[in-house]
Amino acid sequence: MTGVVALALLIAYFMLSIEIYLATYTIGVFKLSYGIWGPTELRIILSIGTLVLLAKPIVRIWGSPYFLCDIGAAGAIAAIGVILLTSVVRNTLRLYNEERLQ
Repeated sequence: MTGVVALALLIAYFMLSIEIYLATYTIGVFKLSYGIWGPTELRIILSIGTLVLLAKPIVRIWGSPYFLCDIGAAGAIAAIGVILLTSVVRNTLRLYNEERLQ
């Protein structure tokens, strides 16, 4: 995996972690799963990805070679971004509505 992609994945992961920690503190609900994605499903996907990576570490997309790790990380960054945005909006609206009622 290239350094830029790894750094972007790490930043996306930390941002989601911070959102989870803040939501746990402010709302009092610790959320481990989002939609159908929980820890077990992610471990299964990672193990399948590792097996595919052993067989084919470089893939071609439109004729250009890319590392499979970079492609997987780009997908993970996009998924984490969507989860992060929906969680931020949902928690912000919930806190706003609770603030208005008081």
